[in-house]
This record gives sequence, structure tokens and C-alpha cells, in this order.
Amino acid sequence: MKSWFGPRTVYIDCYEALGFHEENYERIMIVMSAIGSSNLLYREWLSGRNGGGRVRTLRCAFETDLDPVQVKIMMLGLQYLESSDVPRDVETEDHTGLFRFASFDVFEVKESEYEEKGRLRRMLKRPETKIEMDDLEVIGNHSVFFVACRKRLIGSIDDSSRQKLLNIEQQILEKLQAEEAIAH
Repeated sequence: MKSWFGPRTVYIDCYEALGFHEENYERIMIVMSAIGSSNLLYREWLSGRNGGGRVRTLRCAFETDLDPVQVKIMMLGLQYLESSDVPRDVETEDHTGLFRFASFDVFEVKESEYEEKGRLRRMLKRPETKIEMDDLEVIGNHSVFFVACRKRLIGSIDDSSRQKLLNIEQQILEKLQAEEAIAH
């Protein structure tokens, strides 16, 4: 779904606990390149608090013609995989019953009503709004919705991008499977 308002800036924050930051960055890039017109503005590492601890987060800033809600739906499709598509010895450990590659937050960056000039403008943080689950039209339970987001995402990208995405995901699953074998 393209925006009626022209290009927008969105942030995609990747919270990754499995150790696959670069792989998830590649997955984000494949999807954002395959759907709509999206240009990576920059990527940066952020540090914040989550669940009582410090977390390292990869932020990707894009200029895109996609609606931020649509970007959130795409990222939910990138976030989850049905348990039946995951090797048995790889733990799902998610309350949804699905396998979670990573968590992705999406923020719409709001344009200021006025533009500051010079040094002051560079120092001011642009206001951002997190796209929440409440902003989406979820029909049914979340697990069913996440699976539908995944199917929609996979079905909406071209064959070449789909194959690249699935190959990266397969590599992640194989590495996790190997780690589980070593641990036991």
C-alpha cells in the first residue's frame, strides 16, 4: 500500500537475541527493496533498556512510499515462522507457538511543523510514533494474524527476493539446529 502523501521516513528497530543481526539486516533490506520504493538512509546501533536489562538494537532508517502500518505488517511477516517450518530440535519458545527470528518495531518519523536551521536543527530529535498492534486490524488471535502476515509477505515479493530471503532463513535455522546438537 503506497502512501498518498509521498515519501515518508520510517525506522525499523531490530531486537535480536539469537545472534543473527547481520542476517536480519539482510532480511529487512530484501523486503524493503522488493516492495514499494524504499531507500536506506542509514543504519545505526542503539542501546536501550528492555525487560530490566540493556539491549543492543539495530535501527534502519528508510525513506519509503509505503504506509508505516504496511511496513509494520511486513515486519510481522518477517518476524515469525510457523512451527511446522522449523526443525524439531530448534526451540520456538515464543508465547505465540511460532518461531520468532527477531522482534521488529516500526516507527513513523513525523515531520516538524517548522524547520529549524543550522546547528539547532541537527541537535533536535525528530518526533517519532511507534506503530503498535492496536494500530492494525487484527482479526482472530495473534498467531493466526502473524501467519497471515507471513503468507502475504512471501506472496508479494518477486521470486528472486523470495529465494534470497528463504535461503537466509534456512541458514539461520541450520545454525540454530547445529547449536542445539552441540548443546545436547
